[in-house]
Order: sequence, then structure tokens, then C-alpha cells
Amino acid sequence: MTMLEAAPLDRLSRGVTTAVAVLLLVLGAVMAAFVPDGVGWLVALSFAVILGVSWAMAPKGYAVENGDLLVVRNAWRPFRSAVHELTDLDRPGHLGLRVGGSGGAFGYWGRFRRKDTGVYRAYLTTRDAAHIVAVRTDAGLVTVSPADPDGLAALLEPRTP
Repeated sequence: MTMLEAAPLDRLSRGVTTAVAVLLLVLGAVMAAFVPDGVGWLVALSFAVILGVSWAMAPKGYAVENGDLLVVRNAWRPFRSAVHELTDLDRPGHLGLRVGGSGGAFGYWGRFRRKDTGVYRAYLTTRDAAHIVAVRTDAGLVTVSPADPDGLAALLEPRTP
């Protein structure tokens, strides 16, 4: 199995990640310091868990194994689905409406909805169209953003009809 690294976070995602992390950490510290009866510490802990889970679920690389696309995440089980074909998207960096997941903190991952595609899964670290590869899988449309999109396409092509 050859793993390809995810593209670096784009400028917007780096900014959102930094802002969210600072906001949650500062608010958590303030809550822990000033809210009595342990409630502040509970809120601070929940903020830390949200931040940790967001990082854990973010994509760090992609692989193809036995005809399946694998999205390798920082500290969460990989997403895995059988590949049907590569496909093209109009405006691939346009995510649409976020149904669930992250809209910029540690990348753009989760489920999104666009008028032209319906609900789909994104595991992106950048919205730069040059890095986005769209794949039809058993789980539906999946978009990924490897640092080497041609390398991922080459791994996928022998498995697509």
C-alpha cells in the first residue's frame, strides 16, 4: 500500500484552525478560572475534546488498497470505500453547504451538499482545484486533496472501468 500525503492546509484553513484553537483554549481557560462548582472545568474539558476530535478526524493522507480508496486520518480509523471511477466536478473547490464535519478547522472534511452533486464526502486540506481528485465509490462521491493528485489518479486508474 502506497500512502500519498495530503496537500498542505490552505491559507483559509490555517487561519480558521488557528482562530478556533485560540478561541476554544482561551474560552476554556476563562471558564475554568471563573465558573464555580467545577462547571468551568467541565466546559474547558469539552472544548479540549472538540479540538482533539477535530484534529484526529482530519485527513493526513490517501491510499489505494485492493480497489478501495483509504483516507488516512491523524488519529481516527481510516475512511474506506470501494472505488468505481474517477470523475470531474465543476468548481471542485466549491464545497457547498456543510451537512456535518469541519468547514476549515484542520481542513474541510465531512459531508457537504451541492446542487450539482447532492450530498457527498470531502476529505480535503485545500480547496485549490489543482489538488482535488473526485472519486465515485460505494459510499458515493468522495473528494480528496493529495499533494500529488496525478499520483493518486495513477493509482486509481487501473481499478476504474
